[in-house]
Amino acid sequence: MPGNALGGDVEAATFVGTEEARIGQEWLFALPLPYNKSDRELTITGANVVDVPSGLTVRGVSAHALKDTGGEMTLLARIGATDPVAKELEAAKDLSKKPNRIKRKSLSSVYYVARIKVIGPVASEVEKCRFTYRQANKQYAQVVGCRLQIQLKG
Repeated sequence: MPGNALGGDVEAATFVGTEEARIGQEWLFALPLPYNKSDRELTITGANVVDVPSGLTVRGVSAHALKDTGGEMTLLARIGATDPVAKELEAAKDLSKKPNRIKRKSLSSVYYVARIKVIGPVASEVEKCRFTYRQANKQYAQVVGCRLQIQLKG
């Protein structure tokens, strides 16, 4: 069932991107921090990128406590030996299999990160993400804005 308890209009999404990507690289992309704008607690049950453009593939989505990453979200990081931010995030405990309860009118203390692999020339931007959640014993899915542009170097 379509939901509307989360903040994050598609038009208001923060834009992140890189012009330094190469085929075969993997990138960590933070989905928007869930905000429960409703008057009732909810529990996030899943998160993912919607309408992934050709040239990219999502290899998974992890969830991390803000307290485990110094209270900050890494918006975009390349996986590799030279990126200490990506190493720190990969080492942080993955909470994606645990319920993420968000109190009413509150931000989540957990954020979600998509692991995206560049498999060819990228056709367009990522523009939307979907969160699934349970609220008052009903399951909902809601699309929010999350803009990512990956361009190949050179």
